[in-house]
Amino acid sequence: MVSRVGWVTIGRLISFAKGWGRAGMLALMVRTQEKGPHGLQASRRFRCSPLGLLATIGLFSALGAGTPPHDPVQVFYPQGECETGVLEIELWNRTLKAWRPHPDHPRVMANTCQTEDAGDLLNEIRVRCADPANAARGSSWVTGVQVYEPSGAPGCQGPNFSLRRPNSPRITLTAPRADRPVSEPNRTPALRGQVELTHDVVVLVDQTLFTSLAASEVEPGRGPRLTPEQLMQTLEKAIGGALDLEGPLRLAWIPFADRGAARPPVARQPVPLLSDSAGWRAESRILDQKGAAAPSWVSGLDQAMASLGATQAPEARQTILSILDAAAAYPLGRAAGSSPGHRQRVLSAVERAAQSGIALEFLVIGAPERDLPELAGQVRAKIRSAGSGGSVAAIPDSEALTPSVLALRVLSLREVRVENLTTGGVADPLEWDASGQFKGRIPLQAGRNLLRVRARLSGGEELTADFERGFDPSALRQKLRAEERARIERARLGELSIKVEERR
Repeated sequence: MVSRVGWVTIGRLISFAKGWGRAGMLALMVRTQEKGPHGLQASRRFRCSPLGLLATIGLFSALGAGTPPHDPVQVFYPQGECETGVLEIELWNRTLKAWRPHPDHPRVMANTCQTEDAGDLLNEIRVRCADPANAARGSSWVTGVQVYEPSGAPGCQGPNFSLRRPNSPRITLTAPRADRPVSEPNRTPALRGQVELTHDVVVLVDQTLFTSLAASEVEPGRGPRLTPEQLMQTLEKAIGGALDLEGPLRLAWIPFADRGAARPPVARQPVPLLSDSAGWRAESRILDQKGAAAPSWVSGLDQAMASLGATQAPEARQTILSILDAAAAYPLGRAAGSSPGHRQRVLSAVERAAQSGIALEFLVIGAPERDLPELAGQVRAKIRSAGSGGSVAAIPDSEALTPSVLALRVLSLREVRVENLTTGGVADPLEWDASGQFKGRIPLQAGRNLLRVRARLSGGEELTADFERGFDPSALRQKLRAEERARIERARLGELSIKVEERR
């Protein structure tokens, strides 16, 4: 193997509004190529200047696979001096000739890894520090890259994504069918399909966050650090405030109360995933309800996995968001990992979920990043090695919760066009909805027809898929023959009627 390593830095420094400071973005690019049966190691390095905000990129290309249409890289976005910890990312849309929000992760939390296309990193991607509460306070955009040499920095050891997993939505066409030619008495059969956009999220919440802190000699008693209403409003804001219109997001709540490391997991029934905000609000009542909590985080995670597995939607993106209390001992609180048994149970549960393709997001409320236990780093390593996506982040208090979940974006279908490339005809009329379903009629010719579906999503992303469908004109011929016979019969009857009238 020949390994090529280099650093790239986005062209200039971010100038933060209102004196926030400055940050740059670095990226480490790694490409592997096959070289001999056992492989040789070599490296190529470039010089770089120190900057505040780093982005470390690990690039993996398929060996011997030629040039793929997309060149995925892993980008690590540290926080630097971005006070909000939220970064906005935009891509240049070549078709529209305009900047558009990143289709997979328009906003990401700092200190996370994201998948990007290497072809965008030159001058078609831009990043800035964002203030979700006040867009005017966002910093200036940073665009363009230059190559430098690294002296060592953190890297992305494996895929690590935000709540919006970066795999592109899949387009399916259910009508016309693929298993047999269409045989209908007209050349414009029914067209039905879907852009599969479903995203299933289970929010796993430490119930101790909803209880009031007890008074002490050092600190007076104060209210709960989080309320169910505050959590609900946070999710509504993160998704855009129009939950029922944004697309097929399905969500479930599971509270837990981890009282100690010795508690074994307890099997619990799956909870339903709901797709409407009214249902979410109604179910959120269980968050602080006595007796509703799972007896441990591990039991809650198993219940969340069972709930996701019961949805019968294998194409859906799946995420478990764990909102944890830093003051609690478990699973990632102050005493986390002190017991070998507890550490093993947490890591085994994380590995089990990640290997199932579920993205795991952890938000620990009430502690700075540096105070997270060693177990948090081990959880990060498990998530990255599995490649299913996720992160571990610490926030000082519940006020920082809103920007922390802004990476949760639900795509919806904005426009769809279906064209018959064989004939040049298009589906007209064609209807679609935000959930991704579309229907209409498409003109076909006898024999083979190549249909192309183009979909534009709310984030600006454009998808294209081709489908081959056949048309058997026999039914159409029979219809035409029947119509001709009917026409002849009508003409004959009309002629007889004329003759009868003449005789009268």
